[in-house]
Amino acid sequence: MAAPTVLAPSVKVVIDAASMQDIPECCALLEALRKETFWGTTSMRLNWLHIERHLQGVLVEPWDRLLLVARDGPLLAGLCYGEIVTQPLIPDWPHLMEWALYVKPAYRKQRIAHTLWGMMKRWAKARGAKGCVYGRTVKRTDKRIVEELLWENFYDGYS
Repeated sequence: MAAPTVLAPSVKVVIDAASMQDIPECCALLEALRKETFWGTTSMRLNWLHIERHLQGVLVEPWDRLLLVARDGPLLAGLCYGEIVTQPLIPDWPHLMEWALYVKPAYRKQRIAHTLWGMMKRWAKARGAKGCVYGRTVKRTDKRIVEELLWENFYDGYS
């Protein structure tokens, strides 16, 4: 991972690769993400011990995985976790899969999510990914949340 990225002189948020000390706060951000998205409407119970160990594994043996965090001093403002994967039916098209992208509400007008995702995409492209897949919420009511997956090709054409 390259040097940390500072968003702007007036914004004190710095984006960098996560460290082991960030894992507990990353878990808290993932819980907030779960509550705000489709997953909050399910009866799913998260196994936090498993999630902590998984994220620690990402940091120790990253393979094609990256966990970025947005830091505001000692606190985390957000995170982005992605992995370069292949879909079984299109193995010649490795792509970045966004597993989690979350920014605390107080920071959302600062384009931190946009910056996190842009850094993640540049990282993946440099490692041979040909595109990416990410989710977004398209409808929210009191009873229902609808999300969609979007595919993006990093290159022109259909090669």
